[in-house]
Amino acid sequence: MNIKSTLVATSVAFSSFVAVTAADAAVVYKTDTSSLDLGGRIQANFNSVEASSTHDKAALESKARLRTNGQAQIYDGIKAIGFAEWEVAAQSSQDGKFKTRFAYVGFKTDDWGELRFGQDHTGIYYVIDRTDVFTDYGSRGNTYWEFGGRQEGQILYKLNKNNFVFNASYQSASLSRVDNGAAVSAGYTFDTTLPFVVTAGYDYYDVTNTADDKQSVAAGLSLGTEGDGFYSGLIYQFTDYDESKNKNGWEFVAGYGWDSGWNLLLGYQDLRQDKALIKSNLIGELQYNFNSNFRVLLESEIGVGKIDRVDALGHKLGSSDKRSDDKVSIAAQYNF
Repeated sequence: MNIKSTLVATSVAFSSFVAVTAADAAVVYKTDTSSLDLGGRIQANFNSVEASSTHDKAALESKARLRTNGQAQIYDGIKAIGFAEWEVAAQSSQDGKFKTRFAYVGFKTDDWGELRFGQDHTGIYYVIDRTDVFTDYGSRGNTYWEFGGRQEGQILYKLNKNNFVFNASYQSASLSRVDNGAAVSAGYTFDTTLPFVVTAGYDYYDVTNTADDKQSVAAGLSLGTEGDGFYSGLIYQFTDYDESKNKNGWEFVAGYGWDSGWNLLLGYQDLRQDKALIKSNLIGELQYNFNSNFRVLLESEIGVGKIDRVDALGHKLGSSDKRSDDKVSIAAQYNF
């Protein structure tokens, strides 16, 4: 097939994808050695005042994601891969700007893992992922997201073999506020009645124009598969700063997914800087999945305990009478 014929075939496949009203993911093309598919989701939330983007009134807000995933064999046992995902808010007040969530290319082997280049989660995310299960809320009891979580300019190696997982990443200076960084994690899945996963990780950041570099160690456990019967997850992270006070954070989640389509998740997160309590929340999410495409959900985050005031370096200034803001969101989500 010549280049012109290939472009025509791809265009026809893409047009067919657009015309389909319900599909889990659209295969643009697929051969014995290569494939390309498209997917995404559209979500509308009715947010309480604290959860809305303006923070001055309850609002109906929507957003959409689009992703593309491709791979092509280049040698026996080695494939070239590419993945990208973007999110855009539907509100014209946010200018309809696309935010890149993932954008990487690399190589995938049959036996020796993957090597990726671009924007992706760092090596330590495999630990954080034990409790990062809520649709919009949660994951505030750790410091992983201080530089955005998914980060550009990375080299990431991933290996998943015989129940053992290993991840290592190097962060280049393309990330704002960071000259360089590195992260590593490892884990093992025990074949018990419910999958039992034990993980541990480390990351380091050389922060630009400051001596306040940071490094952290983290450990996590999970039991079960989220959304399929019982699931629980626990993480702990200790973060050391050169100048700021250290942070200790932990998160716990538990939930159950029923065959009928219902899924319930409950969690708690706690983050302290030195002796100051800076995050303390209960999180809950109740989902109903009509099918693999469409779900509705109710999500809430409730402050627990009085949040302390700290200065720029994390020194406790005094107690506060305020809890973290309580917020609620009702959402409908279509996945394709």
